[in-house]
Amino acid sequence: MYRFDHDWFSPNVANMKSLSRGNEEANLKILEIGAFEGMSTVFMAEHFKNSHITTIDTWKGSPEHDGNSEIDFKKAKENFDHNVSFHKDRIRPIQGKSFSVLMDLFKSGEKFNFIYIDGAHDAVSVNSDLILSFAMLSVGGLLYCDDYYWGFNEKHANSKYYRNFVFDTPKLGIDSFVNVYANKLSPIRGLTNNAAVFMKVEE
Repeated sequence: MYRFDHDWFSPNVANMKSLSRGNEEANLKILEIGAFEGMSTVFMAEHFKNSHITTIDTWKGSPEHDGNSEIDFKKAKENFDHNVSFHKDRIRPIQGKSFSVLMDLFKSGEKFNFIYIDGAHDAVSVNSDLILSFAMLSVGGLLYCDDYYWGFNEKHANSKYYRNFVFDTPKLGIDSFVNVYANKLSPIRGLTNNAAVFMKVEE
């Protein structure tokens, strides 16, 4: 049925099921930043049966993919299109850079109940994705940041992009966001797979 050449999502399934227990039938508006082949997208479409999902990706890769010849982004987009076709009435893909797309969504007054962030992994991109998407998250909604420790203490010697492992990982972007927005967040504890998850408690 579905076509996947890579699995970057399944370790998050246990967290997703734990966070959503009792709310699987809720009419959720979900925002996803970083879709790749759509494994996370179709999981959410199946698990949240009444949800509507807006997903953003360039399908051209991010700087962390520099030098990785194993990933064919043209094929990834073809796989994504095939996979989401089974739920096309509830999935809205938007191709573009997350900063520009999020600005457009914000200007149009969009609101979401659940936001899943797994786009570019450098600190600046993660930080801007969090700030812009948080403005569209409803109070009581969840903000799920994947790969909190991704790349931390690694130097990525094969990539021309990575200059400083601290600034080129999600952790600094997430920590900076949390430091500024701490009074508007409640952390969700006890999760696995380097996930950092927060509930919005205040506008």
